[in-house]
Amino acid sequence: RCILELSSLWGQVGQDRENQQNGQTRAIHQELRHRVLEASAAVLADHETAVAAVSVDGSLLEYFCEDLQADLEVALAAVGNNGSALQYTSEELRRNRALVLTAVRSRGVA
Repeated sequence: RCILELSSLWGQVGQDRENQQNGQTRAIHQELRHRVLEASAAVLADHETAVAAVSVDGSLLEYFCEDLQADLEVALAAVGNNGSALQYTSEELRRNRALVLTAVRSRGVA
């Protein structure tokens, strides 16, 4: 159920990106963060959920399990959205050139 609710919020974020004039993007991001913070361990260990969440807000990578923080696909989605999310990736991934370059392109620094 939680995954379905999170998916619904991601859908709303996607719609907001198409129509930024409605002013709801910030509220939806806050709701998404709140739902992730209250999510079960099973949800925070789900690969698909992680990719979807960090694609919307890269800083949410902080709350996902260590295995997902060490997953290159999840990490690329996170730093592609927010270069600062590099700090939440595994030590090994922080040495990955492609990941660091993605973070720099996203933020300007890493």
